[in-house]
Amino acid sequence: MYFITGEARHVHLGASVLLKCQSVYHNNVLWRYSKPHSDDSYIMYWNRIIVKDTRRFEVHRSNSSPGIFDLSISNVQLSDAGMYRCSEISIQYSAEILYKLSVIGQ
Repeated sequence: MYFITGEARHVHLGASVLLKCQSVYHNNVLWRYSKPHSDDSYIMYWNRIIVKDTRRFEVHRSNSSPGIFDLSISNVQLSDAGMYRCSEISIQYSAEILYKLSVIGQ
């Protein structure tokens, strides 16, 4: 069983954004980013961000609500525009939420 949901997000340059992701089985998830029309892509694990500027990207886990793996991006830049995917794949369940992030300039 595989479910995909999607959402478009429009964020102003320099603002912050929170991309929500919840794991059904409280598993680790994998965040991935890809830039349109480019080979630039990054993998962002729940416990480690692998991107060029790690100070602006953070995965938030909630102690009170297991399975939360929200991704926050602060001081959004034009280069942050693209597709963000939060994927949970387990034996019982597979799901993915897609965010298309557009950055609105000044």
